[in-house]
Amino acid sequence: MPAPTPKPSHLLLAVAMGALLAPTSANAKPDRRGFHSELTLGASACVSGRAQCTAEDEALAGKTKPHAGFGVTLGFRPIKVLMVGAAYNLGLFNPDYAAAGADVYRRALQHSFFAVARAILPVWRFDLGLELGPGWSRQTFRGTDDALFDRVSSQGFAMKMGPVIDLYVTKHFFIGAKADFIFNFHREVCTDSLSEPRLCVRTQESDQAAVHQVIAGLHVGSVF
Repeated sequence: MPAPTPKPSHLLLAVAMGALLAPTSANAKPDRRGFHSELTLGASACVSGRAQCTAEDEALAGKTKPHAGFGVTLGFRPIKVLMVGAAYNLGLFNPDYAAAGADVYRRALQHSFFAVARAILPVWRFDLGLELGPGWSRQTFRGTDDALFDRVSSQGFAMKMGPVIDLYVTKHFFIGAKADFIFNFHREVCTDSLSEPRLCVRTQESDQAAVHQVIAGLHVGSVF
């Protein structure tokens, strides 16, 4: 079953509670320089690109539904308007496809690694940011019938763009919301089976692997 998607109202409530708890003394002024760590936890969804998130033909029909995802970033903030670091994302998919009345995939996921830079606009206790970074990703769709195929996968260059809004609730800790848009530029989709050698072909619109992905949800972290 797909993981429930966090409602925007829940995220807004979390930010509002943080604002009420935020200290107001001069000693609690946000620390916006130093080592940076953060976690994003929420939902992931498929985004069509060179490959599609749906299939509607006689051989295969269905779509790649949302699931859960998370991301971790470690970095350094040399000045208050810039953060640089490295990021890892794991996004799950819920592939719901059928061929001849039988399920085709049992699970799907994407791993991705990025070098990132985030431009930040500080406004009172808020940080408004936009993150960009090149990296690498691998996407795997596992089959339900090993006699047909074990997995379909793609991997290669990827780019990430992530808008973020945070609120400092203490001098060092913040809470907010973030969305990571991961754009995959995978040139090939490969099929592995137990009885046949690997087959790799150029990515096509009818493929399920090599789609883009978005991971969005609650964002928490610290600067020390």
